Amino acid sequence: MMLMTRSFHFRFFAALAVLGLVLASLAAGAQQKPSDRGRKFKMPPPTARIQVTVVRDVNGKPIENASVIFHPIQGEREKGNMELKTNEDGKAIIDVLPIGDTVRLQIFANGFQTYGDDFKVDKPQLAIDIRMKRPGEQYSVYAVHPEKKETGRDGRFVAYDDGTVLDTKTNLMWAEEANASLVTMHGANTFVGNYQAGGYADWRLPTQDELLGLYNPDKSILLGNGGKPLHVATELIKIDEDCYHADLTKGTASAGILEVPIFCFRDGKSVKAIGGLYKVLPVRSAAPPAQSQSATDAKQ
Repeated sequence: MMLMTRSFHFRFFAALAVLGLVLASLAAGAQQKPSDRGRKFKMPPPTARIQVTVVRDVNGKPIENASVIFHPIQGEREKGNMELKTNEDGKAIIDVLPIGDTVRLQIFANGFQTYGDDFKVDKPQLAIDIRMKRPGEQYSVYAVHPEKKETGRDGRFVAYDDGTVLDTKTNLMWAEEANASLVTMHGANTFVGNYQAGGYADWRLPTQDELLGLYNPDKSILLGNGGKPLHVATELIKIDEDCYHADLTKGTASAGILEVPIFCFRDGKSVKAIGGLYKVLPVRSAAPPAQSQSATDAKQ
C-alpha cells in the first residue's frame, strides 16, 4: 500500500514538473518581441501638402483648368509624374510627396507661356504661387520698332533703355542684370526661354567662353558681404554673384548627369559643379552692324 502511494506521488510531481516546463516555454514565446519574427514594418516617410495657385500675371485673377504636372525627383532622377487641373480658384493641391524630395513643376494653360521650375519640399505645408504671362510678340528685324535710346557707355560696352547692353567687340547683347534668385539648371533654361527684354525672343544661356569675355582681372567690384572682389569688364552689366549658369563651349567634353557648367567672376574659371543653385545672365547674338552705303556700293 505504501509502495503504491509513493508511486502515485512520484507520477504526480513528475506531471507537475512537465506542466511547469510547458507553461514556462509558452510564457517565453509570448514575451518574444514582434520585431524578432517575420518582416520588420517600416513607417512610410512623412508627406507634405503642396498647394499650387496659378493666376494671370497682369491682374492676379485665377486661371481655371490649367494643367499642373508634378515630377518628383530623388537625386537627379525623376520618379514619374502626376497631373492635376486647377479649380475655379486656380488651385491644385497634392499631399503624397515625401518631405525632403524635390518636385519639378510644369504648368500649361491655353494662351499663356509654359512655366517650369524645381522646388524643394522641405516643410509639411508648401504654398507655390505662379503668375502666368501671355506669349510675347516675337521680335522681327523687318518690322518698325521705336528707336531705343543709349543710356551709357563704358569702353566697348553700350547700355540702352530697354534693359540691354551691347558688347561692340563680340557683337553680343547682354541683359543688363541677371535674374533675381538662384535657380537650378532646369530653372535657368526656363528663365531664358521666357526672357524677352528689348522685345527679343532669342535669348539663351551664354557659353563659358562668352562669360569669360566679360571677365577682366584688372577691374574689381566689391560685394557687400566682405568677400573677395569680382572681376568684371564693365559696371553697365550688374554682376552681384560669383558664379553663373553657363552652356559648355563647343568642343568641350559634355557634363555628367550631376554636373552643372558654371563660370566664376572671382577667378575667371570655367568649371563643372556638382548640382547647386546659381543666377542666370541671358545673352543673344546681336544683328551685325549695318553697312554704310559706300561699303555696299564698293561690293557691287
